[in-house]
Amino acid sequence: EAPKPRKRTNDDFSFDVHLDLDVTQDVLARLILDETLGDVIEARGSGPIQLDVPWVGDMALRGSLTLDRGTYLFTLGNLVNKPFSLVPGGTIRWTGEPYAAQMNLTARYRTRADASDYLGLPDAGRQNIDVGLRATGPLFQPQLAFDVAMPNAGEVAKAALSSRMSYADERTTQVLSLL
Repeated sequence: EAPKPRKRTNDDFSFDVHLDLDVTQDVLARLILDETLGDVIEARGSGPIQLDVPWVGDMALRGSLTLDRGTYLFTLGNLVNKPFSLVPGGTIRWTGEPYAAQMNLTARYRTRADASDYLGLPDAGRQNIDVGLRATGPLFQPQLAFDVAMPNAGEVAKAALSSRMSYADERTTQVLSLL
């Protein structure tokens, strides 16, 4: 007598997935850092990424993306919501746990403001002002550092700004007022 065909079950299919990816700048990566507030990085970059999805166990992500261009939508509560432009060369690196990525990036937000009164220089007038943002450490809890620069200003105005920015409290106040 021929054996009866047995019914297939989910236990009949088990497999692991291992992908070696060479990410190119054709890919737009969108990393949602804080869904509630809206912090998002959208970037194009390149680098090798390995993705492991075992049948049993945790998914793993390894590799590094070097960012070429993109934006970091920076939010601060309901007060600030500004798109910073990524400076080429930043990185996002994974060493296993997908949510434990490390970032090292710089971004800039350009605005215009009258620097005359602030710097005590009547001739400074309206200037292009770059607010710099440096984000390092864990992707979802980075350490943030800010700076302010006036790329088209004269040396006297740049020196006056540098002097004002040497105090951390003053730098924070000015960054918030520019955003």
